[in-house]
Amino acid sequence: MRLSLARLCALDGRLDEATDWFAAARAVFTEQGARPLLAIADHDEAWMHIRHPGHAPVSAVESLLERAAEACADIGMSGWLTRSCALQQQLGVGAHR
Repeated sequence: MRLSLARLCALDGRLDEATDWFAAARAVFTEQGARPLLAIADHDEAWMHIRHPGHAPVSAVESLLERAAEACADIGMSGWLTRSCALQQQLGVGAHR
């Protein structure tokens, strides 16, 4: 639910609210040990920031993408890993697995 709200706010351009919802979703996923959903939340938040340059420092976006890529690689989420690495390339950073 929180991840869906984050995505809806991001699509609607309410970036501060979306950032809060991503953080709330991440807290629940961490508590639940939901590693796939954590990776997806990191990826989606980074994508939001890439689509709206200047909303977050590039270093924060890099960190989100690196966390997403590492988690995807660790648990075998190859499709999401490809997507995260593509965003890293778009941003001009990352290991590009």
